Amino acid sequence: MALALGSVGFGAFKMNSAEMMPVSDGHVMPCACSVSVISMECHEDLQSLYLDDPEEGMCKAFRIGERWHFGKGEQCPHGFCHKAWKVLVIAVSELLSSPDTGLCCKPLLKESMIVSCPDGSRPVIFRIDINA
Repeated sequence: MALALGSVGFGAFKMNSAEMMPVSDGHVMPCACSVSVISMECHEDLQSLYLDDPEEGMCKAFRIGERWHFGKGEQCPHGFCHKAWKVLVIAVSELLSSPDTGLCCKPLLKESMIVSCPDGSRPVIFRIDINA
C-alpha cells in the first residue's frame, strides 16, 4: 500500500534532473557523510497503474555507483533530487540521535545505513556512511 501511495504522488508531474532546483527549506546535512547509489528499481506494474507515462522507466536523476561527499551544514546540491535529499538528511539525523532505536532494522555498522527515496515506482537505494 505504501508503494502505491508513493507512486500516486509522482504521477501528477514529471521532472528531469535539469529541472531540479536546490532546496533551501532548512534540510541541511547534520554531519559529514558519503552517500552512494547502490541499487535502482523499476516497478513497471505500478507505473502502468499510477503514472501519466506508464513507460517512464528507471529514475533518470541517478546512476548506480554514483558517490557524493557532503559536509556538515550542506544544503541540497544543484541537480540533486530534493525529495531524495530530504530522506537522506532525515535518515542521517535519526542515525545520529538514536543509533540503536527508531530504525526498522539495526544497521550492520553504527555509522552506515541504507535508505530509499520516496518514489514507489522507481526507488533509488542509497548507502550512507557517516564520516565521524
